[in-house]
Amino acid sequence: MIIKLNYPSFISKLPLVFSCLFLILFPMTIPFSVNAALSNSPQTAKQWLAKGDEQYQKKNFGAAIQDYNKALAIDPKNADAYNKRGLAYNNLDQFEKAIADYNKAIVLDPHNATTYKNRGGTYVNLNQYERAIADFNNAIAINPQYAIAYYYRGYVLFKLKRGPEAVASLRQCIQYSDDNNLTEQAKNNIRQLGGTP
Repeated sequence: MIIKLNYPSFISKLPLVFSCLFLILFPMTIPFSVNAALSNSPQTAKQWLAKGDEQYQKKNFGAAIQDYNKALAIDPKNADAYNKRGLAYNNLDQFEKAIADYNKAIVLDPHNATTYKNRGGTYVNLNQYERAIADFNNAIAINPQYAIAYYYRGYVLFKLKRGPEAVASLRQCIQYSDDNNLTEQAKNNIRQLGGTP
């Protein structure tokens, strides 16, 4: 037996069938496509910080600042976001903006040794060596085994021709450092000062 299809009547109903299917299925696809798009876009301050960190690692400091700004728009009391944005500003030689951000971070979290160390580094860039030393001292007071803070303090003391103090600080860096490159640099600096590591 041969089945004959009545093509003209079937084909004439196709647009109506597809229209109905489209109206039924399309609203269901909207949430999925919007959710898919939103899942790729950060929603929380923590996510914006992570995105900013990615940009920072790629040395896209302007983009990192924009992402940190978005984190701060969500959470304006996020000390970490101010600290990280300060680092990005520092890398763009916008030292005053960096200092302002570190100051805000320190007000929000006065026990963060990293922020003091970062602000100290920016003070070095501004040739404000006594302020830098004070910040490195604060970082060390918070974390007495903070090798990089000892190193930077030693570096500044070296620049100020305060050799014995520089050597003592660099030796403390060596004592606490687990970074071979930092240790070797500290040893080289001590030798330049005529000391023995």
